[in-house]
Amino acid sequence: MTPRDEQSLLDIVLAGRLIAQFSAEISTATELEGNPLLASAIAWQFHIIGEATKRLGPDVRAASPTIPWSDMARLRDRVAHGYDSIDWTILWRIAQNDLPATIAAIEKMLRARGVDPRHK
Repeated sequence: MTPRDEQSLLDIVLAGRLIAQFSAEISTATELEGNPLLASAIAWQFHIIGEATKRLGPDVRAASPTIPWSDMARLRDRVAHGYDSIDWTILWRIAQNDLPATIAAIEKMLRARGVDPRHK
């Protein structure tokens, strides 16, 4: 794992934590869509997750095939290029149901390499 890979994984973890923090302010996708400040913040963090995923070397992605790397990268593309037609229900579902386990898996991956995921 290169220093860039390590930093990219840390960026993903931080963005995931921020999404969780921002999501705690609301309780539904409708509320998310109706709050431009939080919607923008969450969409941007998903963008960061996808961009950082794209920076990872293929060996890093291959070492953890259960992490949905391709989905993470494609979501970045969807947020960036389809910004005017984001389905907030999908982003909300990902934030609430999928992202916590993904972030936990990446944290475990970092710890296995001696990296403290609590520090960027």
